[in-house]
Amino acid sequence: MRILTGLVIVLAGLWFAWWWIAATAAERGAAAILQNLRAQGFEAETAAISVAGFPNRVDLTLDAPRIARPDGWGWQSDFVQFFALTYRPWHLIAAFAPVQQIATPFAPAVLAFDKGQASLVLVPGADLAFDRFVLDLENPALTVEGEGETRAARALIAARRVEGAPARYDLNLEIAEPAADPRLVEAISALGSFPHHLKVLRLDLAVDLEAPLDRHAGARPPRPVALDLRAASVEWGDLALSAAGRVDAAPDGTLTGEIRLKVRNWRLALGVVRAAGWIGEAGARNTERILRLFARPDDPESLDIPLVLGEGQMALGAIRLGAAPRLDDLWP
Repeated sequence: MRILTGLVIVLAGLWFAWWWIAATAAERGAAAILQNLRAQGFEAETAAISVAGFPNRVDLTLDAPRIARPDGWGWQSDFVQFFALTYRPWHLIAAFAPVQQIATPFAPAVLAFDKGQASLVLVPGADLAFDRFVLDLENPALTVEGEGETRAARALIAARRVEGAPARYDLNLEIAEPAADPRLVEAISALGSFPHHLKVLRLDLAVDLEAPLDRHAGARPPRPVALDLRAASVEWGDLALSAAGRVDAAPDGTLTGEIRLKVRNWRLALGVVRAAGWIGEAGARNTERILRLFARPDDPESLDIPLVLGEGQMALGAIRLGAAPRLDDLWP
């Protein structure tokens, strides 16, 4: 009996020591990340860092975290919490305060939700390579100062490493029932009955990076070298817009590829743009003349428009639009 009791005490001591090592590493790691951000010119601070969860979890809490970039972008919240099982430290769960304050160079914004959680899974090993990520927000509401509020029933963002391709990642975004701006609905009421919620907004793509996402990526974030847009779509009443295609980035930043844009009931969509005041009468007439060129022969109310990037130029079919954006313009 004494041997068994002694063994239990030894095992308990070893388990406590393991938890203490993991908890200390988590606390020091959080402090090191903040210090590294400050060294890069960010403002990065938190009121307190605490660890709990003994014996089976490591629960890390940052009170009043705030991060601000020199270019005016920033984020702060009342708290953010990270949870990990002591025997699976490579799988992190994050929980957020119901209100997030976002700074932008244009206007401050507030993101609020009923519940916000995220899950991050890394590949066990010294490199801590990214494996998959999910962010799930229930009833999110985004309020931009001077622009009003936008709501949705749910927002889901997911990313996953593609097996067999160490630097290729699948990205998915789905926003269920995003609310239309009431001012817009009122402005276009003469065109027909438009619901106050869009049906759904979806984005499905794969991106190839120049290097994998792992612990080394912090020193120099890898740049994208190819984007495969499998599907992007939004539906609102009788209107529907979708896009699909592929764009590749050359080493010098030149973009080449083609994205096909499809619009259902394009004349109604143009009427919405005009009624909302986003385009004048003269601009609407010129746009209509151009869009007629892309109307489908079998369905004159639907458009199929190829957006082509190549040789430093951008064009809608045979209509040249001018210089194409470069990767440096889109990716810092």
